Amino acid sequence: ARNFLGQAECAAIIEAARQGKPMRGGGADSGDMKFELCMWPLQNSLRGQLLESVCQRIDCLVGALRESSEKPPKVHLTVPGAVDRRRAPRMPLGLHVDTNAIGTYVTAIVYLTTLSQPGGDGATVFPCASHAAKDAGSASPIGPHQVMCKQKAAESLLAEEVLHTDHTHGSSVMTSRNAQVLLNAADNYEGLSVFPEAGKLMLFFTRGDDGRVDPLSWHGGAAVGMQGATEKWILQLCKEVPLGSRAGTAQAAFVAARRKHALATAARPNT
Repeated sequence: ARNFLGQAECAAIIEAARQGKPMRGGGADSGDMKFELCMWPLQNSLRGQLLESVCQRIDCLVGALRESSEKPPKVHLTVPGAVDRRRAPRMPLGLHVDTNAIGTYVTAIVYLTTLSQPGGDGATVFPCASHAAKDAGSASPIGPHQVMCKQKAAESLLAEEVLHTDHTHGSSVMTSRNAQVLLNAADNYEGLSVFPEAGKLMLFFTRGDDGRVDPLSWHGGAAVGMQGATEKWILQLCKEVPLGSRAGTAQAAFVAARRKHALATAARPNT
């Protein structure tokens, strides 16, 4: 959804993040810095009210109130030209699925800056997703055999509880190959690429109607241009299944209802 936030709102969120410190594990050397926003729950400030408004609008899109177990929203900064691209030229930070242990079922990303294309890239890439989705960006036509290989690789990694393509060290040769299949697909612009535009919201489900992690949800952020290009800023918020519904049919029913609600909401005019 374009224009979910205005330019001034995007700038305010970036400024709020700049006033904090990067979370542990992030830093300029990794090319990706994460800032956990401090206005949680709502504080008596304009920025706090803005963040609360964003969270409430996302709650409405999926038809579920915020859970106490949900983590605060995070702002991610990706610095141009700061990472080694030799292993995966387009995806140096790899691919992953959003599960946060067992709770996450949907992720919302709001792009806070616009990257000029094609040189800026910085897209959120879903190598296994369908080309038919709206706002697909660039996609290379591939045959059914390649689609099947990607799907099998994605499913195999999840079956081995591998949730990030960088976490295959010490695994079998086949596991490493499966991870590379997904990275190669992303490098070749296969699947779905959503390019950063300030104010645009992207919402995707990590779990399918059966409540299990969806292999189509493997994704990652593409490298951002070269040094001197525009920085990529995004706001990310993950919603979690209620603690009392995180098993068997209860989890499946909850996620299926949320997916149905989100699709119905998206189909309404001016949503």
